[in-house]
Amino acid sequence: GKKLLPEISNEIKTVFQKKEKKIRIENSGGKNMTSGQLFDRKVLRKGLEFIIWKRNDSFLLARTVANQNLRNYTLRDRKKDFRDSKMGMIPPKLAQILINLAQAPFSEKIIDPFCGSGTVNIEASIMGYQTEGSDINSEFVNGAKTNFAQMAEKFRFETSMGEFSVKDVLKIDWTQKSGVICTEGFLGKNFDTREHISLSKINTEADFVLNLWIQLFKNLEHSDIKKIVFCLPCWNFRGQKHSISQKLFAKLPKNFYISPALFGNAQTFVYERDKTLV
Repeated sequence: GKKLLPEISNEIKTVFQKKEKKIRIENSGGKNMTSGQLFDRKVLRKGLEFIIWKRNDSFLLARTVANQNLRNYTLRDRKKDFRDSKMGMIPPKLAQILINLAQAPFSEKIIDPFCGSGTVNIEASIMGYQTEGSDINSEFVNGAKTNFAQMAEKFRFETSMGEFSVKDVLKIDWTQKSGVICTEGFLGKNFDTREHISLSKINTEADFVLNLWIQLFKNLEHSDIKKIVFCLPCWNFRGQKHSISQKLFAKLPKNFYISPALFGNAQTFVYERDKTLV
């Protein structure tokens, strides 16, 4: 129990002092440390983190062997040279999830036809993949090139690992492409304020995004693209989730694509942050 933690801390200190060794207990108050605290206090560089928890009548002991580098994630997210919050920026960790789910060999190219600021392309190249990005918005493509060059210098990958172009996703000749598509995709109109949101407006955006993906899968039918990992918008409105995934997945077999279960029986998972609309 938490009441015992100060006593245990004192006993541990006593043991080390008898051996004439210095010790500092970071969470002497008994609260669990966050990954941010581990990183900021350089716990794994200078010391150790042990995790103890009770299981029935016994205790389990684990040691933390690695922790995320928050400074690197901040650089790849909020400190990119080009950012546009209105376009909706995919977090680097979500981009990593998409690429990991693809399970692509490094001989395959990672393709993002909705590249935005280039986050998926950057994460793919950090992992060691050749990558290709395109977007209908020329400003975003130029920004993606800028970000890619910035991160290539910071994370020491070659700028030649990525290529970018301005293209409408529905006008790409997919018969000339090969690789794996990993993309956040278009998430619908960015509403200015929540006061401008209504269920009818959400349904209008949902129909547009659904038809966009239906047409894209038709265009991919005769291509060499065998695997696609992508995000679809899911609107949180008045306590209800409005998603187009079931409607789209019902149509995929017509275009020779099958949606497998990711974990358990689930075909999709909702990635969300508190109080976000999409």
